[in-house]
Amino acid sequence: MNKSKYQPLTHPVVFSAFFAKPYFAAEFLNATEKFNVKEEDIIVESTKQFESVDLKVADLDVLLRVVSDKTTFINLEMQNRKPKYDILDRIEFYLARLTSKSEPRGYGYQNNKSVALIILNFTLFDDQRYLRTFKFKDEEGNERNTNTYMVLELTKANLCNKIELKEWLDVFNTQTPEIPVKETELMKKVSEELRKLSDDPMFQLKLDLYEAKQAFEEYDKKLIIQEAIEQGIEQGIEQGIEQGMEQGLAQGLAQGITEGEKQKAIDIAKVMKRKGFEAAVIFELTGLTKEEIENL
Repeated sequence: MNKSKYQPLTHPVVFSAFFAKPYFAAEFLNATEKFNVKEEDIIVESTKQFESVDLKVADLDVLLRVVSDKTTFINLEMQNRKPKYDILDRIEFYLARLTSKSEPRGYGYQNNKSVALIILNFTLFDDQRYLRTFKFKDEEGNERNTNTYMVLELTKANLCNKIELKEWLDVFNTQTPEIPVKETELMKKVSEELRKLSDDPMFQLKLDLYEAKQAFEEYDKKLIIQEAIEQGIEQGIEQGIEQGMEQGLAQGLAQGITEGEKQKAIDIAKVMKRKGFEAAVIFELTGLTKEEIENL
């Protein structure tokens, strides 16, 4: 179980559960002054889009369908760490999935409007703008309103000049149960809901399952890396029979390290030592000292 029951709003599980409540989703969206939605018009959709074994899955944090004069899909995303891939490419990928699902076969191509708002817990752009909007335009500068995505950077909360939105940013940036915001009726409800989640045994189970899944994926990744390294060494030994041991082993190690995302030299040396390689060979291929090799 979690040592601390309280988790901030930036936690993926808390974020998804909290904004799956239409009241809070509407209040937050409207606070950005980019939306004008009503609680009663919001329907919470499934967040698993186009799940497939072989294809990327659009696993959304919160997906809302707003039904008013025209249906609008709104995707709320929370990102705590800067990923290796381009975060803007990811948003466009999600929007493309939402747009492509909007019309059944036999109907015209009247795509529903799709909007993505991604909240970043790190700085992506080196400027003073805390909220920016991206829209598709033609060569004359005319906007296409079918797809829109926005980026909100929590690290720039002190630059926010919108009172209602600033209160929300303060909640996001608070890591304790005590929320240092104005005692408005809305913020009281926000605080009460976060406390309610913290006291809910079923919600705590979801948190535990999430943490367990993250730990398993990390462990599984390490196993894959180690297996790739060992496979590279085995291939090097086989190649060494015909090409000369050192050349073949070096090639195998290079392949293993590449596939294993450059696992530390110490891990490679452990495998080599277990397979009976001499310390001099391990030193030549890993760069470890004699003492380090002996202590493995």
